[in-house]
Amino acid sequence: MGNIVTVEDVAASYEGEIPDEQREWVGQKIAEAQRILYAQCPAAKARASIDSEFFLLVKDCVVRAVLRVVRDESPMYRSETEGNYSYSKNMLVASGDIWFPDKELAFLGCNARTKVGGTRLRMSAPYGYPSRVARGVKWY
Repeated sequence: MGNIVTVEDVAASYEGEIPDEQREWVGQKIAEAQRILYAQCPAAKARASIDSEFFLLVKDCVVRAVLRVVRDESPMYRSETEGNYSYSKNMLVASGDIWFPDKELAFLGCNARTKVGGTRLRMSAPYGYPSRVARGVKWY
């Protein structure tokens, strides 16, 4: 499956202009964002191929991820102050990395907090509730 987003899609959502010398780089970031999204949410690829509304939602998420990188001008600076003037970057907008916030993954039906190989923890019987153990109640 090729890229679902084009450089023109990103340029249409960008408030500035994408220079010609950066268009190939933006295309690479689009492909990277799509691979990362499908790795984090494999079901999105299958659903996007059969549902046109969902396809547009996936496309929007990829465009926003690429725009976070395109908008980033200097990822090393969190804030700048000179005299009475200061500003800091919105880290959601200008992260410098391809990533998808939990909110966007939730839109796609992917639980960002679910990890493969998760473990459930429980207290063993002697700890926590000794009165139940004393009464002969099994604790598992």
